[in-house]
Amino acid sequence: MKQRLILIILSVVILFISCAKDVGSFNYASLGYPQDVAKIIVTKCAVTGCHNDISKGAVGGLSLETWDKLFEGGRGGAVIIPYRPDYSTFMYYTNSYNELGTIQLNPKMPIGGDKLSIDEQKIIYNWIKNGAP
Repeated sequence: MKQRLILIILSVVILFISCAKDVGSFNYASLGYPQDVAKIIVTKCAVTGCHNDISKGAVGGLSLETWDKLFEGGRGGAVIIPYRPDYSTFMYYTNSYNELGTIQLNPKMPIGGDKLSIDEQKIIYNWIKNGAP
């Protein structure tokens, strides 16, 4: 009995030690966003407690889990106006940089997280400027 217990414990330990965390790249194509845009939105915006399907009721009804859901908008309407980052409220609440020339509103998104870097903001800005395909 004791040997069997030791064997089971060793098997479990070996199983956990031998497991490697797969950190492969996620293909965002199924979400409808371009890869570089999706990486920002999915990791910083469409997260638990923010703009995902489960939490959207508390954040203006806006889900950013997919491109289609983004364009459904929230209770305040559309947040992205294709070709017009200067009219897109998505930019207003994420922009922390004067060089982009868009309005800057508070609260700054993501709330409780690190603001988007200037490079991330430029990716979003240029995506919207190019029609948000």
